[in-house]
Amino acid sequence: MFYTLPYLASINAMAVRLGDLLSDDSLVGVMHSRAASFHLATAIRPEDGEDQQATAARKAVARAAATRLFAETVRVGTPYQILRGVLAGPVHSATLIDAANSVFVLDELHAYDARRLGYILAMAHLWEQLGGRIAVLSATLPDALARLFRTALDAEAHLVEAGTAAAPRRHRLIVRDRHLTDPATMEEITARLGEGESVLVVANNVADAQYLYAELSSATPTSCLLHSRFRRMDRAEVEREIGEHFGLGRPRRPGLVVATQVVEVSLNVDFDRLFTSAAPLEALLQRFGRVNRIAARPPCDVIVHPPAYAPRRTGGQDYADGVYPRLPVELGLRVLARHHGREVDETEARAWLNEVYDSEWGRAWHDEVMSHATDFADAFLAFTHPFDSREELAERFDALFDGTEAILAEDRDAYEAALHQVPGSRAAGRLLADRYLIPMPYWAAPLSRWEKRLGVRIIEADYSPRLGLGRIHGPARETYQAGEIL
Repeated sequence: MFYTLPYLASINAMAVRLGDLLSDDSLVGVMHSRAASFHLATAIRPEDGEDQQATAARKAVARAAATRLFAETVRVGTPYQILRGVLAGPVHSATLIDAANSVFVLDELHAYDARRLGYILAMAHLWEQLGGRIAVLSATLPDALARLFRTALDAEAHLVEAGTAAAPRRHRLIVRDRHLTDPATMEEITARLGEGESVLVVANNVADAQYLYAELSSATPTSCLLHSRFRRMDRAEVEREIGEHFGLGRPRRPGLVVATQVVEVSLNVDFDRLFTSAAPLEALLQRFGRVNRIAARPPCDVIVHPPAYAPRRTGGQDYADGVYPRLPVELGLRVLARHHGREVDETEARAWLNEVYDSEWGRAWHDEVMSHATDFADAFLAFTHPFDSREELAERFDALFDGTEAILAEDRDAYEAALHQVPGSRAAGRLLADRYLIPMPYWAAPLSRWEKRLGVRIIEADYSPRLGLGRIHGPARETYQAGEIL
C-alpha cells in the first residue's frame, strides 16, 4: 500500500502512527527525499556521543535503502516519489512495476493547487490501468474535487462520509477587518496571553511570522516560532518544544506559537485561541483544527484577518500576502464573513467549499487542472516500454516538484567534519551533515554558490536558531528578503 501526503512532516507523523497501529514499525517504510533523516531523528538523542551518532546514522541509511527496495508492506511518502516511476529506465522502472495492483491512499490533497492536482489525476488513471485501487481522504472534500476523480477513473467511485452530525462545536468564528500585523491585533493577542491563554498565530509568509514573533514573544514566558526556513536540527528542536508544551493531552499551559502554514500538518497540538491570516478555505479549516482539538472546552475563538494583496516581485496577478492567488482567498473570506460571530458547524464546511469551487474562479480552476493533467500525461506518460530510460526528463521533473537546500557559510567546517564522522560510510556521514541544511526552492539555486568538493550549496545569510533564515547576501544578482515566497 502507498499512503501519500503532501508534506514531509505529515508523512513522518503518519509513519509513526501506522507503526503504532500495526504494532510493528518495520512494516512501514518512509518514501521521501529525506527518509534517512527521519529514521536518524527517531533513533538519535541529544546526549548521544559521536560513536552513538555514527551507529544511528548507519542504521538510518540501511533502513532508507530497504524502503527503496520495497521491503515494507506499507509505504508512506509524497506523491512525487511514486510519480517519479514514470521516468522508467533501470533506475525508476521498479517503482512503476511495484505500483501494479497496489492500493493508493491520497490524503490531504489540496484542491486549490491546480498543477499538482492535475499531475496526480493523470497518474491515478495510470495506476488504475495497472490494477491499482485508489482512495482519496480529506476532511475538506469539495464536490468539484470528487467529480474530477470520477472523471479521471474508469471504475465507479463511492463516497464514504463520516458521521459528524452529532459532533460538538469546537470553534467560534470571528472575522476582522485589519491585517494580522496591525498594532490593534497585536494588542489583542498580548491581552489574551496576559489572561493565561495558549495562543496560535498563523501568518502566510515568513516575514510576517518573524515580525509578529519579535513583537509578541516578550508577552509570555513560553514562545516559539515555526516556519520552513530553519536548519533541520533547529526546526526539530522547535517542534519538540511545541509538542512538549502544547501537545494534545498535555496539561493546559499558557504560551505563544507563531507559525506559517507548516503548522497545518503533523503537529498534534491544542490551543485556546487562533489568530490567522486568511488563506484558501481548505488551509484555514486545517488551522482551525489546531484549536480546541477534541472539544474538551466550550467553543474557542478562531479569528481570521484579511491578507494584503499585491503582485509578486516579477509582477502579474495579485497574491494574498505573496503566497496564495487572490481570488480563492477572497471568495472564502466572503463565505466566512457571513458566519461572523457564530459557532462553526463543521458539517457546513463542504457547502462553504462548494460555493468557492462553483464560482467563475472554480470553473477556470477546473479547466486549469484538466490542462495540467493532459500536459503531464503527454510529457511523461506517453511511453510503451517501461524499461526505456527517460532520464532526459529527470531535470524537468525535479523542477516541477523538488526544491534544493543550502548550508550557512558559517556552518561549512562543521558540515565537512560531519561528512567524515562515520568511517567507511560516506552516506551515513552525509546524513549527519544534513542536519545543517536549510530548505530552499529549486529556482533559488542562484542565491547560493555550489561547492563541488562537499557537494552542497552555501549561502551567506542572516540566521538565528530562534528566528530562522533572514536576508541572504550575494553572490547572486538578486537578493532574498525574509518573507518572499521561494
